[in-house]
Amino acid sequence: MLKVDKKLLAVCVLSLFIPITLNGMYFLFGFVKVIRENELRQAQTNVDRIENYLNEILGKAVDIANRVYVNTRIQQTVEGEYRSQLEVYAAYSEIHLFDDYIRSYNEIASIRLYVENLTMLNNSYFIVADEETRREAWYGEAKTLEGKMFCIYRRDSILRSDCISLSRQIRNATTGRHIGILCVNLEMGKLERLCAAEPHETIISLNGEAVSGGRGNRPAGNAPGGNWIITNTFTPRQTQNSVFEVTCVIPQKALFAPVYSMMRKSIIIIVVSLFIALGFILRIINEVYIQKLQKEQLFSRQKEMRLKMLSSQINPHFLYNTLEMIRMMALEKQEREIAATIKMLSRILRQSLSTDEKTVPLETELELMRNYLDIQKLRFGNRINYTVEMESGAGSCRILPLLIQPLVENSLIHGLERKTGGGTIAIHIGIQDNALYITVTDNGSGMDMERLQYIRENLASAKSHIGERIGLANVNQRIKLFYGEGWGLAISAIEEGGISVFMTIPAVTEEGIYNNP
Repeated sequence: MLKVDKKLLAVCVLSLFIPITLNGMYFLFGFVKVIRENELRQAQTNVDRIENYLNEILGKAVDIANRVYVNTRIQQTVEGEYRSQLEVYAAYSEIHLFDDYIRSYNEIASIRLYVENLTMLNNSYFIVADEETRREAWYGEAKTLEGKMFCIYRRDSILRSDCISLSRQIRNATTGRHIGILCVNLEMGKLERLCAAEPHETIISLNGEAVSGGRGNRPAGNAPGGNWIITNTFTPRQTQNSVFEVTCVIPQKALFAPVYSMMRKSIIIIVVSLFIALGFILRIINEVYIQKLQKEQLFSRQKEMRLKMLSSQINPHFLYNTLEMIRMMALEKQEREIAATIKMLSRILRQSLSTDEKTVPLETELELMRNYLDIQKLRFGNRINYTVEMESGAGSCRILPLLIQPLVENSLIHGLERKTGGGTIAIHIGIQDNALYITVTDNGSGMDMERLQYIRENLASAKSHIGERIGLANVNQRIKLFYGEGWGLAISAIEEGGISVFMTIPAVTEEGIYNNP
């Protein structure tokens, strides 16, 4: 067999392992190429989308700058001479243009008009430019371009945060006189979220300076370290000296890490599959030798089962015949009470020993219970009484055998047998909502809470213990195995003494599930 194993292993390696490995390598290289092309195409799409978004919001800023440039009301307000603060506030209150723009364009964070009219006051829109502001490079560039628009990344003096500003000089349309420097500031939070949402590092740069998504200059083309770089460069319409770059950095190592992991796992799967295939082949070979042995074992077990079945049939029949002989002898001696008792015992034994876990008519089960109680009445006399109350329709039901008698026996042993003077066992059978309810209640000595709790736990766990009575646990377990977990027993104590055991099972008739009329 060892030589056969080696041959099979060689066959599997030549026919499975080598072809699968070569095919896997070919698939891997093709997969890497597809991933690279797909990632580059997707990254280019994302970069184009961000470029379009930037052009869109910068177009809105350009539109605002153009409207402000030709607004004569703003020019009159800036060129006015004010003698009091009230005059300034009155002039500001007549200008609603800036508020309308901020409400209409949520991509615009703020609008600033830096003026050199010292009689004006600072608010969120009009700012008197101090000496420090006038010395800044962007302020001088705006004057140099003489009304042409450009973009600059600068710190807003009011919000104290960096932002992209579309700036231009505002001049009097008639005289050409300097009015102020307009700055339309973009909402940077949206740009940051837009870059952060990309699957790879995405950076927006203005004139070589990263303004969103990162810091530092990013070269175009393939970067060292195995990264792919995709960059879009553009200048917004109607602007000067404003070169934007949208750069996407794709790390090859992180991108192909899942592929390499998949390759390692594939090799493991191939090796495991090889040994599994070899195992199956050996198993098929072994089955030829094992099948004969299994048939012999099966034949031996069948013979053993036949012997057990014959033995189980002989013993009950011998017991029935013996009881019948004793009953006939009692009749010959005129001992009719003894003969009746033996007859009832024979019925109980015949039904108990002949059960095969199939349902029986409810009346058959009640007859077994009556025979049992009648025998007990011979023992206890008038100390024991019982009543049976059955609602209409319940008599047509079928139940699993030997369910009611253990409940009655439990009430007799734990309730009435210990009570001085005896008592009564009441059996109530009801039917409702396709369920059969059987209640066995006694007015015996009852039980303490500790014992009651123990029985409830025993029913819930369906455990039985050697040396203890397990009638209720046995019945509960049989109900759950046959009918399902939703059915079973419950037990409770009665305040005036005694216990009640409740059984709930499906109401099943010969035709099927019972339907209430």
